[in-house]
Amino acid sequence: MDKFEVFYSPMTALESRNDSLILFARPPVPGRAKTRLIPTLGEEGAARLYEAFLADAAGAARGVRRARATVSVSAEWALEDEAQGSPREWLPGPFLHRAQSGAVLGARMAAALGRRLAWGGRAVLMGTDLPDLPPEIPLEAFSALGFP
Repeated sequence: MDKFEVFYSPMTALESRNDSLILFARPPVPGRAKTRLIPTLGEEGAARLYEAFLADAAGAARGVRRARATVSVSAEWALEDEAQGSPREWLPGPFLHRAQSGAVLGARMAAALGRRLAWGGRAVLMGTDLPDLPPEIPLEAFSALGFP
């Protein structure tokens, strides 16, 4: 099986009934992650820092799931051909992994929301560069959307 085959999985009927927390992420590949920090941290250091950011984002997503068990969580990845490794290694946990689509960030965000909203329910996007983001913030976003 191609390591990225999971990215093209259709949403299941169970997932379609849930509201979604969508994490926007990049592979933690040296030379590709946190490129503005490479002059200070080096390629490996910047990639390790981003791995820590991914772990923090996964923790926040788990906190949202603990508070609202009906929220599904997915990770949408900005992929390049050079990406090495596996999304399940980069972000372990109960995530549905998908590739981002679109040329620029705004288009990729619109595509992710559009896919989710086409199934019904609400969706909240969350970046992975927010190491101290508590789960209460995305939960507040769901509340603002009328989450029961």
